[in-house]
Amino acid sequence: MITYELAKKLKKAGFPQDMCQWYFVNKNEIRVKKWAYPYDGSVFTPDKKSIAIPTLSELIEACGDKIQGLAKIRDEETINSLKDEINAICDIGDWMAVATDEVTLGIDESMEEAVANLWLKIK
Repeated sequence: MITYELAKKLKKAGFPQDMCQWYFVNKNEIRVKKWAYPYDGSVFTPDKKSIAIPTLSELIEACGDKIQGLAKIRDEETINSLKDEINAICDIGDWMAVATDEVTLGIDESMEEAVANLWLKIK
């Protein structure tokens, strides 16, 4: 699940907010709420402060044909290569989402956050 701060960046950048999970802000408290569509077909509308939490598949779909792949960084050689070639900062165990141009990357600790960071760069 992406962080609250990253979800805020996505919302500000225009990422769709019609998801089934949100961060809700109530005074100084931030909560995660899920919405399952009920059998009666009613629709839930979060308030303006609510921020959608997209799933990995929703993030990948939003990237469309601009995403080439997703990989886990497993060795120092990869880290050194990324630092030398594009000045990327990463650690072993981080995830890297790669755009079809093979230069634009989203790097973070989780798959969701890596793809979210990529979307912010290619949107």
